[in-house]
Amino acid sequence: MMTSINIPDMMQIVKEHGLVPVPVDINVETTAPTLDDIKAAATSKAKVLIVSYLYGIVYPVEEIAGFCEERGILLVEDAAESYYGNDYNGSPRAVMTLFSFGSIKRYTSFGGALAFVRDSKIYEKMASVHTSFKVQTRREFCKKLVRSFGVGILLNSTKANYILRRLSHLFNFDHKEFGVRNLRGFAPANDFLEKFNKQPSVSLVAFLYDRLKKFDPASFKATNKKISVPPL
Repeated sequence: MMTSINIPDMMQIVKEHGLVPVPVDINVETTAPTLDDIKAAATSKAKVLIVSYLYGIVYPVEEIAGFCEERGILLVEDAAESYYGNDYNGSPRAVMTLFSFGSIKRYTSFGGALAFVRDSKIYEKMASVHTSFKVQTRREFCKKLVRSFGVGILLNSTKANYILRRLSHLFNFDHKEFGVRNLRGFAPANDFLEKFNKQPSVSLVAFLYDRLKKFDPASFKATNKKISVPPL
């Protein structure tokens, strides 16, 4: 089971592992699923519930966790957009909490992730599978860095963005789709899992470690502060 609003690639990952994704509706005010909707979606075949914290909005999961524990369902927190510093690692009642540091995340290292796994058996199995993957080369990571910086400049520079939009009209391509495709790390359908099934390069691990070590809560809060517009 998965909360209903998510990127299509998450559904594809589930299917690639021979599982069936079952959407669970969410409350548009809280972005959280209700317990009643979870119960309605949970059949006897339900094994996992993935709750996603959209736009970094973290909601309480104690009630949900209680139901999952009663039914023997593994609760997984998709906190890809919810890294708030090293003092927060998710709910202790979730079997795992996953954080992403991809190119489009608020606190990015242009790749990499953290997984807080609270079940030792699951952790050992994950670690065993992970060590079987090929290691991402430094060249691959550097190539991603260059591409991300290039697209970032195109999208954030007024002049460069104007030129890109003119070229998109001239050659008939969607400049926004071009930017998103080059910033996000998702693979084409023919080798969907192969691109993900890699160990991070030494360069990526070192960069992510440095970012986490130097995390500044005040700076992060200021960067993500929303502009409050008074009503007319």
